[in-house]
Amino acid sequence: MKNILLIPFFCMMSCLFVHAGTYALTGSWTSNDGAVQYEIIDGFRPNRGAVLVFEDGKDPVLGTWSLDDEIFTVRVGWTSGSVEFIDENTFLYRRTAYRRAESIEETNIVSIKHDEGGFVEQVLSSSWLDISSNETVVFRNTFAVDSGVKETFAPSGGFTSFESWGVGSGVWKIGSTVFIDARVSDQYLVGVQANDRYVVYKAQGKASDVERTQLKEEREQFLAALTTDSWYTTSSFRSDTIYRFRPIESELKGKKISTRDNHLVSSRDWEYSLDKGSIKIGFTEYIGALLIGSTLAFVDSSGNQQFYRRVPHGENRRFTLSDVASLPLSETHADRIKSMLSGQFQKGDYVYTFEFSDDSLSGYVHKFVSQPFTITGNRFISSLLSSRGDEQLWAVEDVVIFDRSDAFKRDSRRVRLAPLTDEASEALHLQNLEAADAALEKQVIVRVRTKDGRTIDVNLPVSGFEEIADIFILVE
Repeated sequence: MKNILLIPFFCMMSCLFVHAGTYALTGSWTSNDGAVQYEIIDGFRPNRGAVLVFEDGKDPVLGTWSLDDEIFTVRVGWTSGSVEFIDENTFLYRRTAYRRAESIEETNIVSIKHDEGGFVEQVLSSSWLDISSNETVVFRNTFAVDSGVKETFAPSGGFTSFESWGVGSGVWKIGSTVFIDARVSDQYLVGVQANDRYVVYKAQGKASDVERTQLKEEREQFLAALTTDSWYTTSSFRSDTIYRFRPIESELKGKKISTRDNHLVSSRDWEYSLDKGSIKIGFTEYIGALLIGSTLAFVDSSGNQQFYRRVPHGENRRFTLSDVASLPLSETHADRIKSMLSGQFQKGDYVYTFEFSDDSLSGYVHKFVSQPFTITGNRFISSLLSSRGDEQLWAVEDVVIFDRSDAFKRDSRRVRLAPLTDEASEALHLQNLEAADAALEKQVIVRVRTKDGRTIDVNLPVSGFEEIADIFILVE
């Protein structure tokens, strides 16, 4: 009888693989069907690093790898698994075979720990793909060589967000995130936090050159750019905010008008100081201001920076004092005050109207807000009351009480406003549209002051001085 040697199945399989530590995991790996590519790079500690996953039709994904007890482990998102090498150029990961496409040979590697200046210079020289978000990132310095603004752009090319950045004492900071170590090469920009979380950017090409205009060195050019068209900031939880810097009292002093969804959010004073060379916006004094391409940057004495982005596709229109209608609030101008305050105005959640008496010297300012309500099922729902809806209503004496929102007392004071029907509301809406359009029409006014102190304004049938060739005063 022949002797038959039986080899357990698990032993046969284990013989196909080699110890993980025998081969290098770093490099570029591609699945057999070519649909998935892994770029595996070293981290900052031995046997640790980052994994970049590129899959057809999907955004890139960032993961990590580690080597413990001669076992490579790759973690991407919530998924992790061990890597089993078949040979030097092939491994299995989660039942998929990957072949080595090429070795990753990084050149011009600069560590922030050894050469901060060289690190910054190389970071600024390229545009980068953020593996975590699939967005393009450009780093630009602003008021110092070692700090500046990070500009982020969507895959479509549209601007998405700002963050400040800076380096110092071997540490790299972006926004509020601190990276305790970082390095840059011709291919990657990598940073790691204290909790071993990575940020990885892949080089996309040379960063574009942009024009820079410093407030202190080129005041007139900067202020002209500041008051041209509009600026905006983005937010992840609300609509973009639009900012208009307009000269009001002088070419060096005006208002920053903030709107969102075409609603006025706030207005703040701004003023440039000739003595200090600084600019004050609201209560904050900025000791420096800079225009970098389409980005507007301010810095205060503490080093805090504020950024705005130019609204794209603007008319390139600069606003000056000639665009401002100035009117003293005096009795002699009562009719013009009434005209300027005609129509409907908005600030925050409220609508304002100005009601003038027949003599145009007195009247009422109305401030109100209107929101719809519905009764659905057993709930009374209105954004002015409870967002969850009220389910019970009580009345006692002259007070009505909603169970979840508030109580209201009946009132019989004399008022100037009353609810409108849908038809009346639409008619008023059209009237306010006409008034708004009329208010935006520019006019040239000749003001004549008589010897007895009277002021007479004469409207000319033109919208600007550019339409006038000559002016003659004729006495008949």
